[in-house]
Amino acid sequence: MNTYAAVVVLYQPNDQVYENMQTYMEEVSCVYVLDNSTKPNVNLIDKIKRQPKCRYFSMHGNIGLAAALNKGCKIAKEEQYDFILTMDQDSYFREGSVAKMIAFLENEETDSIAIVAPNVTAIYPDPQTGERKKAYVLQKEKGIYEQTWVMTSGSMMRLSFFEEVGGFDETFFIAHIDVDLGIRFCLKGYKTFMVGDAMIYQRFGNSLPKKILWKTVYPWYEAPVRTYYLFRNHTYMLRKYGKKIKKKVHVSLLNHIVKIILFEDKKCKKLVMAWRGWRDGIHGRMGKYEAE
Repeated sequence: MNTYAAVVVLYQPNDQVYENMQTYMEEVSCVYVLDNSTKPNVNLIDKIKRQPKCRYFSMHGNIGLAAALNKGCKIAKEEQYDFILTMDQDSYFREGSVAKMIAFLENEETDSIAIVAPNVTAIYPDPQTGERKKAYVLQKEKGIYEQTWVMTSGSMMRLSFFEEVGGFDETFFIAHIDVDLGIRFCLKGYKTFMVGDAMIYQRFGNSLPKKILWKTVYPWYEAPVRTYYLFRNHTYMLRKYGKKIKKKVHVSLLNHIVKIILFEDKKCKKLVMAWRGWRDGIHGRMGKYEAE
């Protein structure tokens, strides 16, 4: 039987985060909580510290998602866990989903499996009521799907393989760290699978549904700096691995630009940040963004 832990990274969280954590807390032996907040939520921290399964670590500021996840994974490896569930603070599972992922790992030949991930339901809050609504589901619920990469949140990852490929690339800071890691697993010959009837609920950015003719799209409405990281890290990654991996990434920067122009606020600022990100990605200028 394998052993399982989880790591969740906080950044300026609200109290809802504790409820999200409860959807996977019982399925693992330990939850490492790494706090990147500049203004910690004292009430939430108190709840976390009173939960026997949780261990809280303050990063004393935002060190980036990749670095915080690496710290949590390193602790889990040192404490001899086999797999770690990596989580965003805003994600939550449908009941029984983590158990289904673990059952897959326990019942299958897993020697070459690096990650088992859940299916994804994208959600957004109703602008009037705040009620969580479903945008779309990534895959059909019946089936096991081999993937090139899966999003960080909800991924159950083998720690020995994670250590072998060098963990998350901390120079990315945020954005595309999951794509980059998935490609490195692929290049090593390791496999990633998605379990169709295990379901995680995730909001992508501050997305809301918008119509283009007959089609519904979901602009992210992210802060301009997130646009910078997306364009920089995507450009850098293509440069790092070559254009042969472009089809494996399934991310279109052009589509992102179109959504910014048609729907989002702060259009000029985001377009400038997109250009800066592309420029810095070309020249390999990585790490935390420093305002110009």
